[in-house]
Amino acid sequence: MVLHLLSWCAYLPRYRRSNGKTYVPIPGPDEDIITMSYESCYMLRRSSKSVSSRGIRSLIFLSQNNLGGVSKSALLASLLKLNDVATYDVHDFYNLFNIAHKLVYDGDVLVIVSDIAEGAAATSLLLSSSKGPVEVIRTEVLSNAIPLVPNEKSRSDVYAELFIKTISKFVSDVINHAGISPKDVKYVATNLKDIKYGTKMLRSLGINDASLEPTKYISTLAYFGDAHSILALVRSLELANVGDYILFMNLNSFSNFVAAVLRVNEDIGNVRGCVSYLEHLLQTASIISK
Repeated sequence: MVLHLLSWCAYLPRYRRSNGKTYVPIPGPDEDIITMSYESCYMLRRSSKSVSSRGIRSLIFLSQNNLGGVSKSALLASLLKLNDVATYDVHDFYNLFNIAHKLVYDGDVLVIVSDIAEGAAATSLLLSSSKGPVEVIRTEVLSNAIPLVPNEKSRSDVYAELFIKTISKFVSDVINHAGISPKDVKYVATNLKDIKYGTKMLRSLGINDASLEPTKYISTLAYFGDAHSILALVRSLELANVGDYILFMNLNSFSNFVAAVLRVNEDIGNVRGCVSYLEHLLQTASIISK
């Protein structure tokens, strides 16, 4: 089943905490992972054009933040008054994509990816099996490939080369299976913290360094945990035009590496959930919390 992305949006709190280099978004006094996610979904759902004729039938919530055993997806669905939807709590993108591919048979899938561990952010995506402006043309996962990423105790040249070789081969296969050339990739959205490894990997594949602009843009402010790669994807969609390809990559600790190729099929100027808005959210510092 091919996934289509109908709409997307993001919410960042206006509160900031200084980390010595910049001001990192943090939840306000009356905010938590649920209220932030609600704001993102509320903005996304204001446009009735976002939903296909079958309507929203499922809600998937990805977040590592614990609510004391309470189902985050069920609670958010209740707040959004989505009373007849199936709800799922997941902890990584591997499960998210697996479940989403199955659920879109029954109707649109609302996906929420939020985090408050380092930088606070909530993102929302609406997926569908029907024709949409952005198509997810390929999704694959690399599981149990150790080592996947260098750490502080083993940051050697040998390790780095192994990391790049392992990931490069996987990403190259994903791109080939999508039926495109590495040179066709316009933007790259990823949660890799160390940009230099990402840059070296992309160069080895023949992908232009400029493709990392969306990821670098998000990373200048903070690292947003689970939501980081989706924020970079939102930024990519703000910049993309018809015919552009976006490479999405998300590393989940040492267990799996998810990659997807998206293609913009239609003019998305009227469906962009956060055009200029995301940039405003990232740059605002109207209220500072020290």
